Amino acid sequence: MADKKLKKKAAQKAKAKKASEKKIAKKDSSKKKDSKKALSKAKDSKSARKSSQKKTKTNKKFPSDSDIALRAYGIYQDRCNRGEPGDEHSDWLEALRQLGSS
Repeated sequence: MADKKLKKKAAQKAKAKKASEKKIAKKDSSKKKDSKKALSKAKDSKSARKSSQKKTKTNKKFPSDSDIALRAYGIYQDRCNRGEPGDEHSDWLEALRQLGSS
């Protein structure tokens, strides 16, 4: 009789253990699903951010300041050799115009 009671209690404990393991497994799988959803949302927002950044970028390559300065100096020298009036600002803008169109 005592053996039956012990076996019954052991069976109940095993059953309770399996039930708790199932609950834990369900929680883990729901956490995995939630993390997968969060990951996919993060990827979607990241790709959306990248595509919006691509849209705002222009394909034009702007010349560097040193390139502009070098061209402006050349314009200044030509202008002085011809004896024409002008200033460094107009030389800079002309250099920017010339380099920007190429």
